[in-house]
Amino acid sequence: MKINLDSQEKKLLRYIKLSPIIFGALFFIFGISLIVRYYYLEEIDDIKNIKKRLIETKKNFAKSKVETIIDIIQSKRNEIIPDIYKNLKNRVDEAHTIAMSIYKNNKDKSESFVKRLIKDALRDIRFNNNRGYYFIYDVNSYKNILLPIAPELEGKSFENYKDINGKFIVKEFADICKKQGGGYNEWYWRKPDNNRVDFKKIGYSRLFEPYDWFIGTGEYITDYENIVKKKLLKRVGNIEYKESGNIFILNYNGIILSRNDKTIIGKNRLKLQDANGDFVVKKIIDTAKKGDGFIEYVVNIHSSTKNEDKKIFYVKGFDKWGWAIGSEICYDDINREISNKIEQFKKNITTTLIKLTFIITVIAVILFWISLKFSKMMERIFISYKENLISVEDESKKRLLAIEYQNKFTALGEMIGNISHQWKQPLNALNISVSKLRFLAHKKKLDTLMLDKSLSRMEKNISFLSRTIDLFRDFFKRDSVCEAFELNELIENILFIVQASFTTKDIDIVANLDEKIIIYGDRLKLEQAILNILNNAKDALLINKISYPKIVIETKKSKKFAKIEILDNGGGIKPEIIDKVFDLYFTTKDKLDGTGFGLYLVKTIIENDFNGDIWCRNSENGAVFTIKIPIYMQ
Repeated sequence: MKINLDSQEKKLLRYIKLSPIIFGALFFIFGISLIVRYYYLEEIDDIKNIKKRLIETKKNFAKSKVETIIDIIQSKRNEIIPDIYKNLKNRVDEAHTIAMSIYKNNKDKSESFVKRLIKDALRDIRFNNNRGYYFIYDVNSYKNILLPIAPELEGKSFENYKDINGKFIVKEFADICKKQGGGYNEWYWRKPDNNRVDFKKIGYSRLFEPYDWFIGTGEYITDYENIVKKKLLKRVGNIEYKESGNIFILNYNGIILSRNDKTIIGKNRLKLQDANGDFVVKKIIDTAKKGDGFIEYVVNIHSSTKNEDKKIFYVKGFDKWGWAIGSEICYDDINREISNKIEQFKKNITTTLIKLTFIITVIAVILFWISLKFSKMMERIFISYKENLISVEDESKKRLLAIEYQNKFTALGEMIGNISHQWKQPLNALNISVSKLRFLAHKKKLDTLMLDKSLSRMEKNISFLSRTIDLFRDFFKRDSVCEAFELNELIENILFIVQASFTTKDIDIVANLDEKIIIYGDRLKLEQAILNILNNAKDALLINKISYPKIVIETKKSKKFAKIEILDNGGGIKPEIIDKVFDLYFTTKDKLDGTGFGLYLVKTIIENDFNGDIWCRNSENGAVFTIKIPIYMQ
């Protein structure tokens, strides 16, 4: 039979047919635009930032290496005094052992002879790079017994011998030995190679009881410190860092102390200038005295392009020794790494673009297929009801079918709205997943695990969309079939469809479902009846502008009957019309919004198709619709 459609119906069908094409095309265009934006914009931005990130990394590396060197220097400096103390004591203990051995082995000899043997044994002993020697004094008379560097003073009293601070050196040593048997002492004295400056010296002495002597030795702190400095400078000079420039050390006078270029060690570079005429070493020293910092200088200026070849130093001062310690950031390494990273970046971006294009294409095809399936189903529903309406000859049945037809398409419009709400969340989730994949690819973190997780989430959302379509299809399929079905499952499916549209209106919908309930009948008609009541409740809540709108749907099971109650807090139905709500053509809505046969059809379905009963009443907060249906007895 050929169906004649009016212009509005033809327009609706065209829209239904075109909607999947439009939807699929829009999604594909959106996905491709993301790829284009990523490829042409993100790639350019990333390449621009590579050098900046590499320089920052090199700066941090250079800084960490300088700080490591300073930690080593500080640690060694802290060990100087303890090492001097330990060294002095060990040397004096050795001398005491030698003297005591001579004394014990020559007790049969005269005292003067044994004393001479001890002095001769200790006189020529030198240690600490020939700086160290032993001295001996009498603890009572303070007379010098042994002084190898000035033998002409042997036999003289040093009772009144004092340093520049007025400290009686020999007397204090004697007192320490008398009280403790030995110990340390500090004083200031001029070095043999420098008679103009007094330097701090540390000494250790030990009592030699057989002759009331004390044997001792001393060390200039600056001498020992210089030895430690030389060892540290040699150690630093041998350090090589492939990831960064070499470490250098210079003092605050501009003299190079340590550098990978051995030819400039010991030279004063204070007048060294860069290509712009800036005094580089002076800048290094000034920065070190202030604490630390990065210094940039120009190595070369290209005459043709005026471009500058620059280098960067990180410098930190060690004020206790007047040293500036720094590390040069190697630009050759940076440029080489930039080239490598750009090549690697291009390979990664190509792989990522292929993956993203494949994913977006697959999603677009799946969504297009779902949308096409949806549009064809709606077209069949539309044509089917049009055919049924035309084929019915009996006027009364035609009128009833027209009512069902109109109610069905009213519900259809509402269901399309519900599906629109339901689809927003999974579609947004799909959009977020695609954006996340793009972001991970941009950050070079898109590995196989991440990709699998994202695809898994996409599959769940696509499955959600498919389930919505299946429920929609079941709700509007052409043939009605009486069968046994589970009531709670039916209600859960209805709530799944309408949940999003209710939530957008801030309506809380709650289900309190009893144990499993099996009933018999046309499940599609019962779905339509329950959906009609829920939509009426929603309209009442919105019209009355309830502050905290809520709908509760409950199921209860007795021996023979299942009871469904739908409660709202919309204020209830006016007492004068509550008995008319199930009458044909009765409506409380505006003429444009209400038809007056919704609840009439609900009552017809419950009573005629399910041999049940339906009624309504007012509770304290709103209306209560109760449906009573016989339980299926197998």
